[in-house]
Amino acid sequence: MTEPIRVRWIPYKKLPPNSKLVTRKTRWGNKYKMIKHGGKYSREECLKRFDKDLDRILLRNPHHLDELFGYNLACSCMTAGELKMKDYKHSYPHCHADIYLDKIKEIRKRRLRSG
Repeated sequence: MTEPIRVRWIPYKKLPPNSKLVTRKTRWGNKYKMIKHGGKYSREECLKRFDKDLDRILLRNPHHLDELFGYNLACSCMTAGELKMKDYKHSYPHCHADIYLDKIKEIRKRRLRSG
């Protein structure tokens, strides 16, 4: 089985095959907005806050992400190449979909170990 990835979704374009949309207007969106989009946080702060919220949700409901398992996650955030990652100074992921993918990978490993 191929490992799911994050894909760039351009609004009003067809969703790539085997993908789930995780943009802000879906239930999977990141509620924290960056300053350049009218919010009050840096990219890194948005993602840290999102990550903490997701950890709290997963403590209450360990199956919260199950419906995303096996799918590529489509978001309108720029990809690493578009952000020119060599100039990107932060160690944090650059999209909340990356955080989802990391959590899903962790959960799957944990479930496989526990049988």
